[in-house]
Amino acid sequence: MLNLLSWNLNGMGKASKCKWVKDLVKAKNISLLCLQETKTAIKFDWQVKSVWGKRSTEFAAIDLSGNSSGILTVWDGNLFKVQNSCNMDGYVLICGLWLEKNSKLGVINVYAPQDNFSKRRLWEQIREEIQKEPDAAWVVCGDFNEVRGGDDRKGSILDRNGAKHFNDFIALVELHDLRIGGRRFTWMNSSCSKISKLDRYLVNQRFLDIWPLANVIALPRVLSDHCPILSSEFGALVTEKWNANPSGFVSSTKIDNLSRKLKHLKMPIKKWSMERRKQDETDLQTLKSKISSIDLRAEISPLDDSLVKERVELVAKADDILSKKVSDIMQKAKCKWLREGDENLRYFHGCANKKLKNGRIHGLNINGSWETNPMPIKYAVWDFFDRKFAENHPVRPTICSRVFKKLSTEQKEGLEVPFTEQEIKKAVWSCGYNKASGPDGFTIEFVRKFWDVVGNDFVEAIKFFEQHKQIDPGSNSSFISLIPKISDPLFLSDYRPINLIGCVNKVISKVLAERLKLVLDSVISNSQTAYIKRRSILDGPLMAFDSLNWNFLDNVYMQMGFGDKWRAWMRGCFSTAKVSVIVNGSPTKEFTMGKGVRQGDPLVPFLFILAAEGLTVAMKEAQQASIFRGVRFNNSEEDVSIFQFVDDAIFVGEWSLYNAKNLLRVLKCFEVCSGLQINLGKSRLLGVSVSRDEVTWMARRLNCKEESIPFRYLGLPTNSSLNNPTGNLKRFQSEAEACLANRFWVVINQLESIRRRFLWGGNTDVKRICWVAWDKVIRDKHNGGLGIGSLRALNLALLMKWRWREKTEPYAIWNKVVQSCAGRSRSGSVLNYNRGTWKSIVGVEKDLRELGINVWNFLKLKEDGSGWIWELDSSKKFTVKSLRRLIDGVMLPTSEAETEWIRCVPSRFNIFLWRTILNRLPTKDNLLKRGMVMQNDECSFSVANLGYKCTGVQHNRLCSFCHSCPETLKHLMITCSTAKIISAHLASWKGGIEVITSGRLQSDWGSTVWKTRNNKIFKGELKNEKEVVREIQTIAFNWVRCRFKRGDLLSWDNWLYNLVSAVASCIALASR
Repeated sequence: MLNLLSWNLNGMGKASKCKWVKDLVKAKNISLLCLQETKTAIKFDWQVKSVWGKRSTEFAAIDLSGNSSGILTVWDGNLFKVQNSCNMDGYVLICGLWLEKNSKLGVINVYAPQDNFSKRRLWEQIREEIQKEPDAAWVVCGDFNEVRGGDDRKGSILDRNGAKHFNDFIALVELHDLRIGGRRFTWMNSSCSKISKLDRYLVNQRFLDIWPLANVIALPRVLSDHCPILSSEFGALVTEKWNANPSGFVSSTKIDNLSRKLKHLKMPIKKWSMERRKQDETDLQTLKSKISSIDLRAEISPLDDSLVKERVELVAKADDILSKKVSDIMQKAKCKWLREGDENLRYFHGCANKKLKNGRIHGLNINGSWETNPMPIKYAVWDFFDRKFAENHPVRPTICSRVFKKLSTEQKEGLEVPFTEQEIKKAVWSCGYNKASGPDGFTIEFVRKFWDVVGNDFVEAIKFFEQHKQIDPGSNSSFISLIPKISDPLFLSDYRPINLIGCVNKVISKVLAERLKLVLDSVISNSQTAYIKRRSILDGPLMAFDSLNWNFLDNVYMQMGFGDKWRAWMRGCFSTAKVSVIVNGSPTKEFTMGKGVRQGDPLVPFLFILAAEGLTVAMKEAQQASIFRGVRFNNSEEDVSIFQFVDDAIFVGEWSLYNAKNLLRVLKCFEVCSGLQINLGKSRLLGVSVSRDEVTWMARRLNCKEESIPFRYLGLPTNSSLNNPTGNLKRFQSEAEACLANRFWVVINQLESIRRRFLWGGNTDVKRICWVAWDKVIRDKHNGGLGIGSLRALNLALLMKWRWREKTEPYAIWNKVVQSCAGRSRSGSVLNYNRGTWKSIVGVEKDLRELGINVWNFLKLKEDGSGWIWELDSSKKFTVKSLRRLIDGVMLPTSEAETEWIRCVPSRFNIFLWRTILNRLPTKDNLLKRGMVMQNDECSFSVANLGYKCTGVQHNRLCSFCHSCPETLKHLMITCSTAKIISAHLASWKGGIEVITSGRLQSDWGSTVWKTRNNKIFKGELKNEKEVVREIQTIAFNWVRCRFKRGDLLSWDNWLYNLVSAVASCIALASR
């Protein structure tokens, strides 16, 4: 770990000062110490140990000579192997190998002279030293005796020439100025009348790549006029605590060792987090106060350059602090849109607050009475779940059947091969990183970020599980979080329990789940469509997570041919599981699970599929014994009786009371064996070509509810053609919802019209000017459009996906049903579909041929004959996106010019740039061409081409800036005198015009000029050219800081003086 302390201690002659430094080194676990102004000749080890105190002591020093008042650099030889050093007038340089990271590190301890000439010479020497080792991570720290701008100094006059040379040096060497937390200034004179920021850490990008979480904090100013500044990283804290071996730390197993390490690490991290949040909140309030003060001054009179600079820096620092809160808010809100949206929206915070409020249990109906006392509620919750997860029938009958599909010997052995480190790491990276943590308090994101530190212990723990086939009881705990199912829950049954499992258990489950996914298709029937590769929810035409019996599941494993080791692993995951329930933020006491599985566990969906396969087998056995009669389609080899999606099932069969009663008997037998009970209260009975009265009578006999066609299954509407008496209104509603999956050209054209009006006006009810032809807008970006794509192409591609699946999945159950109902031709195509959805699917090939596209030209048979390859996509699998692009490329006109779309620029700026290139902005000239008449500059419009009456006022086509030439786009942006002055200012901005016109920021300054023009016309706001340039600089500065990696290290002065190098550096970072 790298903890670096730099301090101008103003003499180390006093024993008290040396002891203070020594104590600080011990408390902060300093690994590298840089002192300036020692005012002592360092000759002996004992002198260094008076401030160091560690056994491993290596140092380099400059005595009192020349401009130096003594510089001392001390390091731990066990951590840093110095290969070369250099002691020069004004700095001490050491360079070598940092063993922990196995990376080359260079440290320059600086005490700069006072006069500008000597400082410039020092900057040049340091630059040359760094260029000698371009691949090393560099840290330049110490007392620079120079500031970067006026906001770094108070009570004294800024030497602008010296600041300029200092900023030029930082930019030229491409160093980053690490932001200092804790305080703004590091030096104060004895009378407290002058304060400055003279001490700092400058690092290169290589350093940030190795230590990305590095941060700097200014410690209290004691015994010197300078603050000690500490550079450390959160990772250093993690490494230190993780590798510590506290007294009494004895673990019996590798899993227990990992759990104890996580527990030992939790409290220091909480303490660190609380301290940082407290300090950030204090800093934020100070920044807000200063920003408010400047804003009040701006209302009285225009701000001068120094105040504008100060405000920009203050806003940037406030944004840095506020950005730290985003992750906390996202954890609370748990909403994907919010993760990708604007965290400053009121809705963002509202979702988080609403979730916390709705999650609280204010009262419960317990034994018929309303209880609000927290303790009785907590006990009732514990008792409810303790009984719910208790297995009252440990001995149950089993389902023994030859119908179960079995694994091959190769599959069985493949499941039980030893875990590899690569496999474990892949499982960690495939887990959701932003999920809530379990009892250990750590998310998968933490494990991923600090894999270099904790990874070895994770690998050892999971390999221990592989060998011993169990998880220690103390490490197999989880929380149950209660999520309300309804808006006003009264009973515990109104809450949905979600398990929050620890990261250790989650990784173990993920490793097993990834292996199980590879063989599921071999042992699961075609009637199950969930979580299986190449099966879809659309193919599908019970139960509870807390009821599944473990012995039943083990019996299913055995009959499917899973090996003894795999079965032992499965038992080990649940046999020692303990659970506590979170009630209003506080956990109940733990209880032991006797049955059921944990929702939220990566393995659970696949376990349910295996358990549900037992129901499929039971139905097949019932059919073979003529107990239940399913439905046989034309030319079908077997009856179909069940469709499943995890624990949702549709049973189909002949309409008879005999069939219905036997179905209930089969379900009851399955419940006795597995513990999974059918929920008749949520079940529906549906009759095809059966009278409504007979359906009602049968539903009462079965104690379930009746259903009519059309109906929804898993949110998808079914077709109503099965029942002729069904009302036309419902039929139309169901079919309209699936309009994109059918050839409804009129509907598609209407949807295109809605999209077009929304794009240009944001309101589908008001007609606006469409500035660019719609066929140009929806083109691909490579073809000069915005890449929106046409709905017709999407419609055809979606339909073609089913033709692809028909071709590549000949044995899928849905395909068999289609073949049975429609038959097939010699070529294999589906026949006899003259109505319904499949008619549109079959007809899609004709539509594509009319466009000159034969999709089967892109379908090739694999060399081994095992399947088909789709040549339009790199994955070799059919994708709607690839076909949609092909169709759009044929249907839409082509363009020689490609849309210039910069990924790192906000979309609105890209769209503005696109419209600018096409000359489609509403300039006065373009408005008049479209019949829009402007009255003077007051914006009274006459829309002649829409039939509105003209005002008859004299037209004003003159430029709003110069009032001398017609306002065309070219004039407004290039030839206007105002535009020329703005361009000249930007050109003098250290070559800024070269960067701006390159496209990266062209849209930014162009949109600012356009906004200024609009504000002048519509609001009467007047700005001179200098104010426009300053606005461009400010907007671009804030955007760069927020958008690019480590943009927070960019200062306002560096931005103004060194735009080219600053932007180039940020662009290089973004492209990595």
